[in-house]
Amino acid sequence: LWLAGSAEGGSEHPIARAIIAAALASGGDNGGSGDFSLDTDRQLIATHPIRSSGSHCGSARLAAIEAFEAVPGRGLWCRLATDGGGITVLVGNVRFMTESGVEMSAAMLEAVREEEEKGQTVAAVAVVAAGS
Repeated sequence: LWLAGSAEGGSEHPIARAIIAAALASGGDNGGSGDFSLDTDRQLIATHPIRSSGSHCGSARLAAIEAFEAVPGRGLWCRLATDGGGITVLVGNVRFMTESGVEMSAAMLEAVREEEEKGQTVAAVAVVAAGS
């Protein structure tokens, strides 16, 4: 939620505002664990501290955005500032993830389908490895 909230910091979309509010309400930080990278199994691991932006509520902080691009009707990509050089985060729908080369498992796609059938809007979040 913290990564999604940080990434959505450059967006004015109503869903983005809700994601940011939820990230801030949940504490709005990454648990003090530092920035994220991907291990050999493409799992997130913490490494270096992430610089905070001005987006905060009390002591809650989100990461600063270095670059941001919204893709209308699909999602966004952004680069979050980190002491280790930055991390790229994608937030959007399944189509955006697929177009961006993000592979989603059958279980993930089924979970999205189930939520969408209930009338929910699903925002997928992906961290892109350096060089991807």
